[in-house]
Amino acid sequence: MNPRWPLHPVPDKYETLIRWLERTAAAYGVSMAVFCRHALGVERQEMCRLDSTDPPIAALFAIEAGSGIPIEQLQDMTHARVFARIWADLEDMMKLDPEAFARMVESMKRASQPGD
Repeated sequence: MNPRWPLHPVPDKYETLIRWLERTAAAYGVSMAVFCRHALGVERQEMCRLDSTDPPIAALFAIEAGSGIPIEQLQDMTHARVFARIWADLEDMMKLDPEAFARMVESMKRASQPGD
C-alpha cells in the first residue's frame, strides 16, 4: 500500500477532479503531468480520461490511497457530475428567490461583457 501524500488540499464543493489534481500538483511544485505520472501512474495521453464520466479505476484507487478521499467522492468530481450539482443548486436558488437569481444572472452578464 502506498503511503498518504503529505500535501493534498481539500476539494472545494464544485471543484472538478482535474482542477483538484492541478492544485495538488502545484502544492508539490510540479506539473500535473509529472504528478499524474509519478503519483497515479497515469501518462500524459491518459490524463484526459481523469475528467471523463468514467475515470480509470486504477487512478482513482491511487488518488484514494494518497489523499484519503473516498472513490465515490472522486467519481462525483467529474465535470458531468459537478455541473449537474451546480445546475441543481441553481434551480433551487431560482425557486427560493427568483429576483435574487435574476440579479445574479444580470450581474454575470455585465461582468462577462468587454469594457467600453
